[in-house]
Amino acid sequence: MSSLAYFLSKDTIDHFNTAVKPVVYLSMFYFFSNPRSSFADNYIVLLALVYCVTGIGYTFAICFQPGSAQLWSALLPVVLTLISTQQRNSKILTSLCYPKWALEAFVIVNADWFV
Repeated sequence: MSSLAYFLSKDTIDHFNTAVKPVVYLSMFYFFSNPRSSFADNYIVLLALVYCVTGIGYTFAICFQPGSAQLWSALLPVVLTLISTQQRNSKILTSLCYPKWALEAFVIVNADWFV
């Protein structure tokens, strides 16, 4: 079986879970924290984040053995978050980290609420 075909089929079938996960998270988080931005704006940012992380997880599942794929899937977000929050790292490296993109998106969504 083709790895690309497997990835695309798993990704297509998992669209329902990808759409529901941000709603479940926001149903708990949004009403307790009372953010400035709307529910829909937060949902869009989280939907993009979940889709990105799911794709990375599927890529690791295709490329590595199950144990290594789980390890990489757990460590990569932690390492990228640590890299993206450091001030002294190179700008090129920090601009390629998806946790930084998500954080910037949340900041922009909350800032645009008052404009």
